[in-house]
Parts: sequence; C-alpha cells; structure tokens
Amino acid sequence: MNINRIVYFDVIRSFAIISVLLIHVSAFTSVSIIPQFDLGPSLNWWIYNFDINFFKCGVDLFLMLTGALLLGREWNIKSFLIKKIPRIIKPFIFWTIVSSILFVGCYNFLYFNIPPFNSFTEIINFIFTSQGIFTHYWYFWMILGVYLTIPIYNLFVLNASQNELEYFMIIWILSSFLFFDPFLKLPNYLIYLSSPIGFVIAGYYLKITNRKILNNPYFALCCIFLSVLLSMLFTFIYSNSQVIVEWNRYSIFPVVESIGIFILFKNFHKLNFHFSKFYKLKNILINCVHSLAKCSYGIYLFHLIVLYLVNGVIYTSFNGRFKLWSLLLFVLTLFISWGIIVIFEKIPHMKEFVT
Repeated sequence: MNINRIVYFDVIRSFAIISVLLIHVSAFTSVSIIPQFDLGPSLNWWIYNFDINFFKCGVDLFLMLTGALLLGREWNIKSFLIKKIPRIIKPFIFWTIVSSILFVGCYNFLYFNIPPFNSFTEIINFIFTSQGIFTHYWYFWMILGVYLTIPIYNLFVLNASQNELEYFMIIWILSSFLFFDPFLKLPNYLIYLSSPIGFVIAGYYLKITNRKILNNPYFALCCIFLSVLLSMLFTFIYSNSQVIVEWNRYSIFPVVESIGIFILFKNFHKLNFHFSKFYKLKNILINCVHSLAKCSYGIYLFHLIVLYLVNGVIYTSFNGRFKLWSLLLFVLTLFISWGIIVIFEKIPHMKEFVT
C-alpha cells in the first residue's frame, strides 16, 4: 500500500513541483529566446516552446491531488478547517518572512531584475497582489479559497452518482475550449465554469473511476502526446518575434495533458516495466520521490527567491547560453530549496512551518 501511494500520489506531486520550477526557469531565460523566432525559430526556441507547454500542468496537478486526497471523505466543517487551513498558512507565513529577509539582505549585492522594497507597506502590498519575489503567491490565495470551499464540494461528490460526476466533467472540459484563442478577451460570465475546482473534482473522479479507458496508461500517453504536440503547434502559429504565446492553464490543452498525466501515474504498473534488476536503485528513487513530494509545498513557496539569488550569481557568466543557463538555474534552485527544507525539517517543531 505504501509503494502504491508513492507511485500514485508522490510521483505526481514530485512531477508537479519540478514542472513549476521549470516553467519559472523558462520565464527567466525567455528574454534570450523570443527574438529567435525571426528567420525560422531556432532549436532553443523549440526547446522553450516544449518547456512552456509540457510543464504547464504543475499547478493543475496540485489541484487534482487536492481533490484526490480530500474529497469523498466524511469531513466535519469545523474539524476540517482547524486541521487543514493552518497546514497551508504556517509555511506561507514562514517562507514569506525568510524570502523577504533574503531579498532585502542580498538586493545590493546580486542582479535582480525587479524593484526593491521601499517600505513595509509595499512588502504587504506585494504579498497580497503577488508581485516581485511573491509573483507565485497567487497560488496560495487560490488554494486557500479551494480549501475553504472543499467541505461544500465534498457534499456534492459524496452524494453524486458516477453519471453526475461525469456530467460535471463534460461541462468543465467543454468550458476549457473557451480559452482556445489566446487573444480572445472573454466576458467574465463566460468563464465561471472554468475554475480551479474543476481540476479538484477531476482528481477525485479519476481516482475512483473504474472506466477502462480512464485506467489505460496508453490512452494517457496519447492524451499527453497529442495535447503537447497541438499546443506547441498553435503556440508556433500565434507567436512572433516579440512574444511567445502561452496557454491559459484552464484551456483545453493543459486540461487534457493533466488528465493524461494523472491517469498515467495511477496506472503506471500496467506498462509492465520490470525494475527487479534495479531493486536498490528503485528504493533510493522511492525515498527521493517521497522526500521531494513531502517538501513540495515548501519548495513552491521558497523557490522563487532562491531562483532570483542563483540567477543573480550566474547571470553575467551564462546569460545568452540558453541550455546551460536553464539547466544550472533549475538544478541549483531545486536542490538548494529542497536541501534547506530538509535541514529545517530536522529542527524540533519546525516541520509544520517548512512543509
């Protein structure tokens, strides 16, 4: 059961946090890539195109895991809020303080392509509006809203039949086509159906469904391949030398890819890969995946300031060398963030604040 949990949940969570980091690394290096569209996109441009489309699913997978883990259980609203809300707020407060101190302390010594804090009020404003080193904090405000409404949606899934869940899924997937044209500005009332809660309920549904096609890893691979291929193609069609078009996370391509990845990891054992010859390596990999999954929320909150610091150190040496620059940014940011959290975790009473 423990091994199954590692494969089913921890691998998805680990893949999700790696995807988030790679998307943010791509954002740092995009300045050297966008002009390479002229006279035929370069190899680096196509690598970037692949990155921003294949790894777009990170946050979507986190949302699906939220549904898979929290929905379908008998929750008392009061006990749920008391148990779960501090679980996301404590690390948020801790890593906000740490990130602010590091940013203020290092701003005058390293390269930062963002404005400094001029006052405590400005720090608070940046946190609430997700700006600067807190750009990624939109996820916290979104997931806080999701957690607050989980008990309500839980009542729906507890009482819904499979057909009713599938009706919701169909409406949600159809609504994702509203985002097909990245330049089309939709009225707000047309996008109410496309929301984070769609991924949350999708995660729960995909966990419990017995439909053969939704438990077929080869179908999952087709979903992933086709969604990424088509999103890359349409990115090429819509882009130019001034901008690379990125798809809304609620659009059809990220939706289909996220569904495919969830199904793939849930049913990975059906691919009949034989790992018996690599038993020791398998155990090491399982332990690493479990550790990375456990630290993923802390890494999400902390990694952006680490990314800024790492980029500040290596920027002048590697700016313009896209592949090496991207690789170093990703590897150093991941292992520094992960390592610091693992160290903090070993300090008594710190675990609840860092993960």
